[in-house]
Amino acid sequence: MLRGHYFLTVFVFMLVGGVIGALLGALYGWAGQEAGWWGVGLLLGLFYGTIGGVAVAERS
Repeated sequence: MLRGHYFLTVFVFMLVGGVIGALLGALYGWAGQEAGWWGVGLLLGLFYGTIGGVAVAERS
């Protein structure tokens, strides 16, 4: 397995997870009229996206 492929997989999952988390956090904040939730969603998305990326990269 190439190390570059491993890091690329983790990076893509982290990026996608961060974007999805930020969008969901912004939607939640907009619905509740509370600012700042996009940041919470971004951090959670990055965290879980990284975990998912590592799991996928380890299996391939």
